[in-house]
Amino acid sequence: MRGSPVIAIFCAAGLICCASIVFIAVPQWSAYKEHNRLIRHYDTFISSTEGFDKMRQELEVRNEALKSKLDNALAHIPSHSVSGILEELINRSKESGVVLAKIQPQAETKSASVISIPVLIETTTDYNKLSRFITSLETLPQILQISRLAIETNRTGELNIRLLVTCLVSLEGGN
Repeated sequence: MRGSPVIAIFCAAGLICCASIVFIAVPQWSAYKEHNRLIRHYDTFISSTEGFDKMRQELEVRNEALKSKLDNALAHIPSHSVSGILEELINRSKESGVVLAKIQPQAETKSASVISIPVLIETTTDYNKLSRFITSLETLPQILQISRLAIETNRTGELNIRLLVTCLVSLEGGN
């Protein structure tokens, strides 16, 4: 009788060890072997001249596909003035019940075909109105990114919001 609890403990420990090996060690070992196989394959592939040339060609094809996707995306970015963007942000804030305390365009940055226009927005509102405002921005034809969002609670329990919205505008005329 006295040895049965000890035997049960050793059996349980053995069972746990076996389960650990089956469910943890074996899958990790299999993944390790597969990664090593891939590394050896790519090492052999890269070290040969044909492999290097083939890889360069594949990268060129992928690069062209990405350029095509970017050009397609840029074609769908509307061209608007800064004042039009500000007017749209003001209209969306009114529709969602957010009263803007400050709306201030920041320094814009230009790339080859797009202008990024950051706009700082400050307001005091609640979570529901803020949510409606941000959701309404998603339906704008411009591509917008909320770059920064700072929320602080004031003494009256309202939320002081500072929001930096970056708008992408096409230089090529767009739609």
